[in-house]
Amino acid sequence: MKKVIAIAAITSVTLFILLTLWEVTVNGMFEVPNLNADHFVAGAGGLSIRVRFWLGLASVVSLLTWLPFRFKLKPTLLKIGAAVLVIVIFAWSALGLERFSRNYSEDQFSAIVNRFSSGELVGTDQVRQKLGEPLVSAKQDILVKARPHEEAWLYSYMPSCGYGWQKRVIYFDSQGKMTDYLCMDEP
Repeated sequence: MKKVIAIAAITSVTLFILLTLWEVTVNGMFEVPNLNADHFVAGAGGLSIRVRFWLGLASVVSLLTWLPFRFKLKPTLLKIGAAVLVIVIFAWSALGLERFSRNYSEDQFSAIVNRFSSGELVGTDQVRQKLGEPLVSAKQDILVKARPHEEAWLYSYMPSCGYGWQKRVIYFDSQGKMTDYLCMDEP
């Protein structure tokens, strides 16, 4: 029984680490922000995050189940440390990869939204001055199909391997005047 639990622990931890490394690099750090992301409408967090969650849970449970077979301080601390590390790695890989544009500030975004909401005309130059360049801007994308003559500026992006997304988008008309905004925090 001890051997089966040890194999299960080592296998689940190894699979968790390999899948997480793949997701964080290929679908995380190297994923280019875009407005056509399928997960913009659906929300970040697909099958991969569920698989990583269950592998992480299996890793933690098997590591902690392996503890009582033979108590020695160093192996016990290593198993507990590995279990804690799996939890930390999962949390970081799921929540810590969200990107914002270089000069983005939530306070400045709120100030622009407040100015727009109070009826003031806000232009692209004012937005650039306060928030800098967006991560992505596009005229035809999944966000503005209902608004074919508008441009959307995306200031935040969560890769498809992550969970949750603080969506920050500003819309402009063809004259460069702000027409709308999207400020939505997921999950």
